[in-house]
Amino acid sequence: MFQTDSEWENSGAAVEMLRSITKRPGLRQYPIIEVAPCTLVFHIEISFRNGGAQEGMSTRYFCAGFEALLNFFGLEDVTEISVTVMLKSASDDTYDCSVVNEIRKTISPTQEQYFCVLDDGRSYPLTDDSENHLKTICIFQRKARK
Repeated sequence: MFQTDSEWENSGAAVEMLRSITKRPGLRQYPIIEVAPCTLVFHIEISFRNGGAQEGMSTRYFCAGFEALLNFFGLEDVTEISVTVMLKSASDDTYDCSVVNEIRKTISPTQEQYFCVLDDGRSYPLTDDSENHLKTICIFQRKARK
């Protein structure tokens, strides 16, 4: 989850113009957000089809966790979605951004779990390949760029 304080909010003419251009009167703008420890952070870039709510625009979002990410896959007028995940390095205090090729959901008798398959073939979070999974469903698959 992301946190912010109300005094961090931007206001003024520039924000009002952005609300008008994007046709989003409730839009709020914050230059700072706080990321809770151990939060899985996704970076999503979305391109919208002409004639849609955000005609021909490409926008970027950060979201925390799989549940928030899944909301983006049901958006209308979307022509392309690309997803990157920010992971803390195991060897030091740096962060690596990895392209997400697929997001899958595994279903077993006791739980459902989401995981992503990264560009380098790794899965995150790590999943076991036990036969307890009744099925695996692909929720998202990255399209190859032309």
